[in-house]
Amino acid sequence: MSNANIALKNVLTPAAIDEALAGFTFVPSDGTPFITLDTQRRFYFNTSLRKMFGLKAYSKIAIGYNVATKSIAVLTKNMDAVPANFTYVLDKRHYASARKFVADFKIDMNKAPLTYVFDRGTSVDGVYIFRLAQDAPIDAELIESKSK
Repeated sequence: MSNANIALKNVLTPAAIDEALAGFTFVPSDGTPFITLDTQRRFYFNTSLRKMFGLKAYSKIAIGYNVATKSIAVLTKNMDAVPANFTYVLDKRHYASARKFVADFKIDMNKAPLTYVFDRGTSVDGVYIFRLAQDAPIDAELIESKSK
């Protein structure tokens, strides 16, 4: 084996990676993934969210809502199994209409825009949970009490 191959093997072994990275802290290349429900009754999916979950203009997703926790679930995979009337399509600017969502869940749009930040993935591939941001104007007590 040549000296170059030995050096490459040493660089790529897990032990070498552990040693070489000891003391380093990694910084994400983007900010926090979030969804904004704006005053025009639209969902906006920010760049970090789109990168993290592979969403592009005209991607299809499904959105669920938990009234008790004011959380949003977003499904990004297996969309063929979701009935067409339950899918949202991101437009070329990465917005999706939220009019039916706002009406069905009686969201107070006087407090918009509302921001839902990425909370966690689930054990199901392509399902992600977003929680109402702590600084969002509705039910701040609910969110603050959860974090205590």
